[in-house]
Amino acid sequence: MKTFYIIASIGFLFLMIQSYKLLSNNLKTENQKYRIVLKGAQFEIRFYPSATIAKIYSSGTDYKSVSSSAFRKLARYIFLGNDHRKSISMMAPVRMEMSDKESSMSFVMPEKYKEADLPKPKDANIHIVKSSPQYLAVISFGGF
Repeated sequence: MKTFYIIASIGFLFLMIQSYKLLSNNLKTENQKYRIVLKGAQFEIRFYPSATIAKIYSSGTDYKSVSSSAFRKLARYIFLGNDHRKSISMMAPVRMEMSDKESSMSFVMPEKYKEADLPKPKDANIHIVKSSPQYLAVISFGGF
């Protein structure tokens, strides 16, 4: 009887590990393709080719006033807030542009989608556009 419990426990542990691996692979965030041009100790200079993005503009001029509201609206778009009620995978990075006059936040769309293939956002403030190729200085951080 003791042998049965040991074998059952090992089988259960194996099943849990396999389930975790499957889930973690499915939950990985796709990243926009880029090329590292220069790598420093705390930053990278990257070249990002043109990509299809969902972009929202804001009159806010600081991170706090733009980030939460814009992120929520863009997340709503990719999680069924579109005319086809279709879920679109989240990608990294989330882009933000800040200036003294206005700001914007953008979600990069998965590479499989072209501008014409994406469902139309229900929120008229979200624009589906093509980004320009650009060189960016990048600092990675945990979100806060």
